[in-house]
Amino acid sequence: MASHTVSLGGRGLLLIPSVLAFGVWPRVDDPWDPALTYQPPGFGDVWLRDDQGPRALEELLGRRRATILLALDQPASTQALAARTGWSAGGISTHLGVMRRTGLVVRRRSGREVLYSLTATGGALVASSA
Repeated sequence: MASHTVSLGGRGLLLIPSVLAFGVWPRVDDPWDPALTYQPPGFGDVWLRDDQGPRALEELLGRRRATILLALDQPASTQALAARTGWSAGGISTHLGVMRRTGLVVRRRSGREVLYSLTATGGALVASSA
């Protein structure tokens, strides 16, 4: 690549980071202000997949609450969640109560059971960790 000297004449230089630029692209022609478009450091990270999603959900909510949210891929009762996880129904119920008050799950009665399911917020949180 050949080097080139340009006199800015006191106009300054506009720096434009862009993930769509490949290398450095100078713009020095009139009538535009002088500018350099360049790839910012770490631009390739935009397309990397983060494999720490489920772990990050555990760090945010705690292991048990994260596990319960992930287990609610379909509506379930506290008894069904207890059977899936091996934890007590009472403990599951306590966690579901907290997650219901924070808008992550909703409950509805179906016959003799109370079924819990994800809200849009809970679903988005689970989807972002997948």
